[in-house]
Amino acid sequence: MLSGGTKVYSEVEGMQLLLQYQVMNAGNCKVLLHPQWGSAVYPASLFCTAPSDLVQRLLDERLVPRPAPEPA
Repeated sequence: MLSGGTKVYSEVEGMQLLLQYQVMNAGNCKVLLHPQWGSAVYPASLFCTAPSDLVQRLLDERLVPRPAPEPA
């Protein structure tokens, strides 16, 4: 059972740690630097309690480009 909490998750620090992305300081903020798109990104994470195989299957179904339907 998960309990609620008040800890804030830092998207930038998560991407830096888990994906080894570089960051740069902009005043009091950190800016994520994507290897291909530079700073033109907005990091976001999704937390859920679904089984990992189900999450992976759903992501694969949505993120993999599908071929265009054949003309009738």
